[in-house]
Amino acid sequence: MAAKKHFLQNAVSFGIIRYWDYSLLLHHHLHSASICTEWGNTRGGTMRDRKREYELLFIVSPMRSSEEEISATIERVSQQITGVGGVVNTILQTSPWGRRKFAYPMREYAEGEASRRVFTEGYYVLVNCTLPTLQIRELERLFKLNEAVLRYLLTQVEPRPVVAVAEAPASEA
Repeated sequence: MAAKKHFLQNAVSFGIIRYWDYSLLLHHHLHSASICTEWGNTRGGTMRDRKREYELLFIVSPMRSSEEEISATIERVSQQITGVGGVVNTILQTSPWGRRKFAYPMREYAEGEASRRVFTEGYYVLVNCTLPTLQIRELERLFKLNEAVLRYLLTQVEPRPVVAVAEAPASEA
């Protein structure tokens, strides 16, 4: 009981919880057998442990036009994904992805230039990955710092229900 009270007092002093929440939680935890590890639980596990499927589509700058530079950029992005605790499932850069023209010109800052440059094409890469939900912001921050990535789009893939196929009964002969 003393450990729970000490934990809650530290949470108040560090600003994690408010004082009036502290008094309610202290009353609840001192008069019940529950433990504070229940906090943050949601459907499917705690937020800290939950991993979801994502699709990441990013465009490599046309200034990185050689195959070595493109593969180095793709490798760097996959290292960033694994660095935040994710797993890269597949990387697609073949048709319909790869080098494509944009629907409209994009203006971005290029390395070492004071003004924006107009880009009309880029190299598209689609990555399917599994990521911890709490690390999405950190991964997006890393993409913004990566000068080789012009644009990116990270979307959650909804799990599709598995439909069981009923087998036809074999006719007895």
